[in-house]
Amino acid sequence: MAAGISFSVVRLQRSQTPIRELFDSLFNDPGVRPASILESSSLILMRELLSRTDHLGCISFLQAQAELTRGLLKQLPVDLRHTARPIGLTLRGNWMPTALKQSFLGLFLKLWCRVKFSSQKLAAEGI
Repeated sequence: MAAGISFSVVRLQRSQTPIRELFDSLFNDPGVRPASILESSSLILMRELLSRTDHLGCISFLQAQAELTRGLLKQLPVDLRHTARPIGLTLRGNWMPTALKQSFLGLFLKLWCRVKFSSQKLAAEGI
């Protein structure tokens, strides 16, 4: 990015996350900071601003997947594979879930297995 170009960024990840550290590193050189940065934890606000303005957004692919699929947003050609991080589920050892929570966990684990299998298949195909 050239110095002096005016642009704005919306929806930054929390500090000390891989994607946020990458974002901050993009603007280490003097003169290449965005004209303005709007930080918000609201995904709805980010979606609306990106659809109605010329802002750039900093968000994970999974969070923007619906808009990307519908053609409402465009992904920039930036390699972010190294910013992935594990996200887990923690439960107390003596926790007794309600029937609804047990059903949710069953669906969650089923979906997780499907996603894990798809990721392994893509990796095996070199994608």
